This record gives sequence, structure tokens and C-alpha cells, in this order.
Amino acid sequence: MLFRSMRGLAALTLRDAGTAAYPALDLLVAKLKDPDENVRLMSADAIARQGKRAARAVPALIAACEVPGEHVHVLRSAAGALGAIGPDAATALPVLHKLEAIPRVRWAARAAIKQIL
Repeated sequence: MLFRSMRGLAALTLRDAGTAAYPALDLLVAKLKDPDENVRLMSADAIARQGKRAARAVPALIAACEVPGEHVHVLRSAAGALGAIGPDAATALPVLHKLEAIPRVRWAARAAIKQIL
């Protein structure tokens, strides 16, 4: 994967840090709005690795799923993060059901729904 910015490399590093990246959760949430889709994707993946500890990221992940024209890779990563949070992400069920209508996102949305329920 090619990153065009240091932000992308930083997001990748935080994703790979796993739960050690928890102190950067607020930064990762902010980067869900980054202009670079790779940063958004890696930020969502890094949030997913925090599991239920990332429950405060649910509103931002929902918002990320509602961005018109968002890249399917970002949508899949955001859905994955919501699923990783589990039942604490129940408020995301309506948006995940909407994502099921997108063929390239459907499997990730369905997996997230199962993890939440």
C-alpha cells in the first residue's frame, strides 16, 4: 500500500502498535476526517485494534460511515472497528444496515452486526 504522506505512515504505525496505541485514540478519531483515504482507513483499523476500549469512537465511526461517496475500503474498516467495539456500538446498527446495500462493503457490515448483537 502506498502512502502519500507522513500522516499515512503514522496511522499505519499506530495500527500496527495494537492496544499500545490506545493513548492516541483521540488522534485516531480525528484522523477519520483526514483528506487522505489511506489515513482514514488505517485510523479506523487502529481504532478496531482497541476493541471495546474504543467505545467513545462510535459516534465518529458512524459519521465516517455516512460520508457521501466514501471509499469502500474506508467503509469496510469503519464497519470493522464498530464490530470490534461490540455491543457498545449498538447505536451504529442502523448505519451498518445501510452499508449492507453496498456490495463491496456488505460482508464487513454483516460481520460487524453479528459482533454487536
